[in-house]
Amino acid sequence: MAEITIRISDRFLRVAGAIIVGIFALWVISYLWSSGVFRPKYRLRMYVNETAGLSLGAPVRVDGVEVGKVESVNLARNSNDPDAKIELILRLERRYQDQILSDSIASLAVEGLLGNRYINIQRGARGAPLADNAQILAIPNKEFKEINLGNLSHSLSKLADCMKEVENPPQSANPAKASDSAKVPK
Repeated sequence: MAEITIRISDRFLRVAGAIIVGIFALWVISYLWSSGVFRPKYRLRMYVNETAGLSLGAPVRVDGVEVGKVESVNLARNSNDPDAKIELILRLERRYQDQILSDSIASLAVEGLLGNRYINIQRGARGAPLADNAQILAIPNKEFKEINLGNLSHSLSKLADCMKEVENPPQSANPAKASDSAKVPK
């Protein structure tokens, strides 16, 4: 049998390789562009009393619209305020800087009942836009840390008793008086 050999020139291999590398580079750049890596950013500082469940990269939203991410979580330096133990650095897109004013308020929020935590910023109505590395006012968290199951079961049993009374109201001691009072004089 005769052997068949296919010859591919070195020039063709270099051109094909360059085209493949170019297509891959364009794909990477378009992916990074769409994810917002090349968009200008700025930072805001926020101080909170706790960050349980908040992770790096957690979303930052302004009135529900995602505008950035949590860049870092640090212990606050020289803080005597019990509601300002932890410093959060928020990295936000610069195109939203005009929307976040000095009277805006930030808080930690939870998606759903057991969802992930994120930062929610409620826009202010008056004030100047916050500059790069400015501090945004934060509302301290007042969440329940513990649930006392004994009190919970006691409360649930009381609620069940109330529901039974609503379904089956107690009968009046004197039914004649109850029926007489229901009659309206003419």
